[in-house]
Amino acid sequence: MKWHKHVFKERLLKINTRDEALVLLEEAYRKCFDVNEIALAFNTTSDIITKYLIELDIFNKKFCYKCDDGAGAWCNKDQFSKNSSHTDGLRSNCKSCTNSHGKQYYAKPEVKEAHKEYLSKPETIEARKVWYKEYYSKPEAIEVRKEYHKEYYSNPEVNEREKERRSKPEAIEARKEYNKEYYSKLEIKEYYKERRSKPEAIEARKEYNKEYRSKPETKEARKEYYSRYEVRERIKARFKERYNTDIAFPLRINISSRVNQSLKVNNTSKMGKSISEYLPYTIQELMNHLESKFLPGMTWDNHSYYGWHVDHKKPVSSFKITSMECEEFQECWALKNLQPLWSDDNWTKSNKYEELTDEELDNLSNEEFLKD
Repeated sequence: MKWHKHVFKERLLKINTRDEALVLLEEAYRKCFDVNEIALAFNTTSDIITKYLIELDIFNKKFCYKCDDGAGAWCNKDQFSKNSSHTDGLRSNCKSCTNSHGKQYYAKPEVKEAHKEYLSKPETIEARKVWYKEYYSKPEAIEVRKEYHKEYYSNPEVNEREKERRSKPEAIEARKEYNKEYYSKLEIKEYYKERRSKPEAIEARKEYNKEYRSKPETKEARKEYYSRYEVRERIKARFKERYNTDIAFPLRINISSRVNQSLKVNNTSKMGKSISEYLPYTIQELMNHLESKFLPGMTWDNHSYYGWHVDHKKPVSSFKITSMECEEFQECWALKNLQPLWSDDNWTKSNKYEELTDEELDNLSNEEFLKD
């Protein structure tokens, strides 16, 4: 509705009571949100107009002409969507009325059909993609969306409905296809690889897994899952394939097994922990160290029971390892104490060892260890 200052001036001359003046002020504020303009029309100051607007409790409100079945009502300004083309930067009707009107309008069959046809046009699809990408890249839009989703999905009815929808076979199949296509993209793979390799992400994942797996229901579910015949067979096949194709995998398995054996001697174990968290090097660094000491004929292909072994210069039996955190463990599994040794030579050597200095130990060759 338009604001006609002269009309309000004429009507003001006919007012006799304070209540009539307040009614006129309310009507003026519906049409013009500029307090200074209203003050000029009422021939007073903006401070007095502001005072009466606060008294009317409409100073931070806007009038919606469609509320109460068209009778209109004052609503808080945060209940209106933004519209930069309007003087006050807000839409004419509140969100509730706009949504209600939109539902009624788009429920009409002819409107539905026309809208469906419009949205299916290639140029419309492309334009919407560009718009959504640009809009949802803005920090404020991301924050608004997060807040909306948080509020929306906190509704038990919505959660139940979503759960039912997602459990349908066609929804599960569609999700699988989408995920397969999405996660096969090179840029997505690189993004997740980089994100997961961050120290804080690794630590957060460890904490989450630790908490999740400690739950009784999780333990029971995992026990039931891994007891299935088809699951055990699948794990065996995967293990065998990786053992035969990944040269680092057998080495890690053997090291892990030997660490556990050394702990069992002292009536303890790894307690389900990974050796990679306690070894002072990575498996790749261990491989590089062993390769640098290979004897003629040694390769990763003949790292086996009858090929060559990872030998401790100072035997494991010489250490009293009580946990993977103790100093004895670190000394036993230090790189300078490890060397590749042919299986026959290793069996001959057994746990023979003479006390040497660290420098002598580090420089000792395979052949010297085989001397009586």
